[in-house]
Amino acid sequence: MLRAPETEIRVSADGALSLSRRDPDTPAQRLVSEAMILAGEAAAAWLVARNVPAIYRRQSPPEGRFSDPDPSLPYAVHIRATRRMLKRGEAGLAPGPHHALGLSAYAQVTSPLRRYQDLAVQRQIVSVLAGQPPPHDAAAMLEILAGTERAESEGRRAERTMDRYWMLRWLARATGETVTGVVVDVQPRPIVVLDETLAEQAVPSLVGASIGDRVRLKIERVNPRADLLVLRPS
Repeated sequence: MLRAPETEIRVSADGALSLSRRDPDTPAQRLVSEAMILAGEAAAAWLVARNVPAIYRRQSPPEGRFSDPDPSLPYAVHIRATRRMLKRGEAGLAPGPHHALGLSAYAQVTSPLRRYQDLAVQRQIVSVLAGQPPPHDAAAMLEILAGTERAESEGRRAERTMDRYWMLRWLARATGETVTGVVVDVQPRPIVVLDETLAEQAVPSLVGASIGDRVRLKIERVNPRADLLVLRPS
């Protein structure tokens, strides 16, 4: 289990920014996560048993073995190392193991309002439950997969860009001030996770830093539109 906290920037109607942190280990958060995974597992097993064409999510295992958290190091170091080992997930019409979830088959079905693939798979299930043939054969599902995979990838990239922009807007307010963080990687250059925002940032000027070092950094320059953040050791 990788319990990585997340931060979120909210923008009010008057343009004011507020920062909040989401704890992934609250009972509500864990309940929703597990329920969504269970729904995807159940849907995949149901579809496989009836040979209904569907889109499945798979993930290959990493090349090496995951290491346990080192109690002498901040947990952010473990999060960074584990995420770097994970392989990118893939989608296809053939079910297969999903390593991170520990499942032999998995289908995403819980977000039909924002993912068209989920909607298409739900329509397959609903039609078969109603005693009708599924609306999409294998060729049609493959066409849906091809037509939506790139759009979903671009959507995720746009979301990351937006999150990064508002995070830099938040940090820009403190230009000239000092922030703290922890060094989570040093190759090919030092990477720091900032304590307040949890933003990851390369800091090439941290010469000689070691993984796990606590650091104080001065915010020298921020340009959100250019995705620019310059931090220097304080």
